[in-house]
Amino acid sequence: MSTPWPGSIRPRGSRLDKLHAKLAAALSLTMLAACAASPETEERVNKSIKLGQSLEVNSTPSIFVNGRLIPPIGNNGLNYDQLKALVQFEIEHAGR
Repeated sequence: MSTPWPGSIRPRGSRLDKLHAKLAAALSLTMLAACAASPETEERVNKSIKLGQSLEVNSTPSIFVNGRLIPPIGNNGLNYDQLKALVQFEIEHAGR
């Protein structure tokens, strides 16, 4: 969309800026809807779901280290320092 103000010097909050934001949002929603409705997207989503099921992923985010599913971080799972130590251990013992 062409404007009389180049890029970042367009007045913020101007009517043109608000119109541009609305137009961008509408285009994004239209593009999103078209993408979601396409057979290619459905195929990709189904493939991703099958992969997750085959790896026994049952929550997001799920973390894998060297192909092993790591318990969730936080409540009743690993904390950050434990995860960091696990990753460091794997790095130090890679290829052994």
